[in-house]
Amino acid sequence: MRHLRAVTIAAAVGVAVLVVLTVYALSLGSSSTSATNRSECGASPGPALSPANVTGDLPSSFAKGSIQAFGSNDSSGIFGGVSFYDRNREPFDSLPALGAFSPATSATQDLTNQTSGYFAEGGVFPVGWNGSGWLIAGQTTIGPITEGSAIALRDGQITNLTSLVAPYFQGEGIWIAGWNGTGWLLGGNNTQGAALVYLEGGTVTNLTALLPNNGPTDWVQGLAWNGTGWLVGGQGIFGALDGGRYTNLLPGSPFESGGVLAMDWNGSAWLVGGSPTGLAYVYGTEVRAGPSPSPNVGGWVNSVVADPSGGWIVSGGTYSDGLYSPFLAAVTANPAHAGVVDESSCLPGAFDGGWVQYGAWAPAFGPNALLLVGEGGTDPSTFTSHAAATVLTVGA
Repeated sequence: MRHLRAVTIAAAVGVAVLVVLTVYALSLGSSSTSATNRSECGASPGPALSPANVTGDLPSSFAKGSIQAFGSNDSSGIFGGVSFYDRNREPFDSLPALGAFSPATSATQDLTNQTSGYFAEGGVFPVGWNGSGWLIAGQTTIGPITEGSAIALRDGQITNLTSLVAPYFQGEGIWIAGWNGTGWLLGGNNTQGAALVYLEGGTVTNLTALLPNNGPTDWVQGLAWNGTGWLVGGQGIFGALDGGRYTNLLPGSPFESGGVLAMDWNGSAWLVGGSPTGLAYVYGTEVRAGPSPSPNVGGWVNSVVADPSGGWIVSGGTYSDGLYSPFLAAVTANPAHAGVVDESSCLPGAFDGGWVQYGAWAPAFGPNALLLVGEGGTDPSTFTSHAAATVLTVGA
C-alpha cells in the first residue's frame, strides 16, 4: 500500500518535508490574517458550534485504526478506513475497516467481515451516498496484485464493481469519489500516475488523459461538484473539469509545490485546502491565495466544508517537534477581508496526537450536523493510531 488518504502528503512525501514547506498566506490585493488563538468553542466572529464526541459509538474495528471517510443519509452513516496500518513495511501493511451507525437508535453494525474480501490487505477510503445506495471504494492487495476496488451497497445487497474500475487503478487505489446527480467521479492513481474515471451505471469513462503533465508521482486526492462542474486536485493535479474540458489551475497556485487535498463550494466561490497548510479561493478559473488556517508550518488541510453563513469550516493536522496535532478553523467568505478563527478547542481529546481526516454534513446526526472523523494517538514512525469522531452542530 503506497499511502493512506489520511495524510497523503506526510506519508508519501515524508514528514520532514512538511516541516520545511512554506505556507502561502498572502491574498491577491489584500493582506492575510492568520488564525487567532482562543479557548472558547464556537464564539463570534466564527459560527456558533456545539460539539459532541461520538468516538465511543464507532464500531470496534476502528479501535486501533483510522477513519478515512464516511457517508451519511437521513438515518445512518457508514464509516470507512483501516483497522491497522504499518508504515515500517514496504508495501505498507493495512487491514480494512467498515461500519455503520444509526444515531436515532444507537445501533452499530460492523461491516468489516462482510466486505473485507473486497478490500483485503488494503482499506476503505471514499464512502458516498447518492440518494438510493452507497458507493464504497478503496484498495485491495491479493498476492502480488494491488489495485483499486469498489462495491455498491443497496438494501443490504452488495454489487462488486471492482472489475469495472480496477483496470484504471492498477498498483495503487481509489482515494476519493463524488456524485453529480447521475454518476460517480473516482480519483486515485496507478503505477503511471494520477487516474480519473467517471462511473455511470455499468459504464466507465476514462478521463485520465485530460490531466496535464501527469507522471508517476502524481495522484488525485480531492474532488467536488458544484452543480455545473468539478474541481479536481491532488499531488501535481489542480484543475476545473467542465463538460469534458479540463482547465489546469496548478501553475502559479499555492499548491504547485505541495498538493490539493480538499475543497468546497459556497455558492459563489471555491475554497481549496491542502499542503502546505494554506488555502486558496477559486473564482471561475482565477485562483487567489488565501489565509493560513494554522500557525504551524508543517501541516495540511484535509477537510473544507461550506457553512450556512457563506464561509467555510476547515480542519486537518500539523506536525511539529515529532508530534501531530489536529486543528479546526472557521474561514470568512470575503477574500478581501480574509479572516480565520481558531476553533480547535471544539475538538475532543480523541483527536489529540493525530488529525482530522475528513469532514462533511451528516443529516443522520441532526440538522446542521457536521461530522469530523480522523485519528488520534498517532505514532509518527508507524502511523499506528486510534479512530476519532465528533459532531459539530453548526449555528446552534
